[in-house]
Amino acid sequence: MAWLLAAAAMPVALAIGNVYRSLSWPEGALPDSLAFWGHLFAVSVFLVIIAATGQEFPVAGVAAAKTLIIVQMVISGLNFPLFYRLQRDGGPVLLSQIGYVAAAVSLIVATVFLGERYALSTWLGAGIIGVGIIATVMAQRLEPRVPGQQKEGVMK
Repeated sequence: MAWLLAAAAMPVALAIGNVYRSLSWPEGALPDSLAFWGHLFAVSVFLVIIAATGQEFPVAGVAAAKTLIIVQMVISGLNFPLFYRLQRDGGPVLLSQIGYVAAAVSLIVATVFLGERYALSTWLGAGIIGVGIIATVMAQRLEPRVPGQQKEGVMK
């Protein structure tokens, strides 16, 4: 039951983080700079947790999957600046939909490259996600924006 509650709390925690980042975005801070420091902090926390729990860093596993790890590091390193730019430009609501977009894109990738087949209801769900994204973007475009000005505490 505890794991179920933790899983249910995760979207709430992510939403709180998205809103907090928008409200507390440092004046004049660039997304790339925030991405670098955010990524460095995340790696540091990971290493502290490994040390605090007495775990050993899996050196043998790292050596065996060196190429895959390097590819993952590059992808993650490129993803963080894009994530922060989306946060700055799209705001917390659009950013919160990124997981759903990833799931819908994964359907297409799995169908095209892996030959998987999905039920019509799955594709309808992906379509609903698309409609939601379009509605969010259109609503944001209809809002009057003044460059550099915040509206209701959220960076615009």
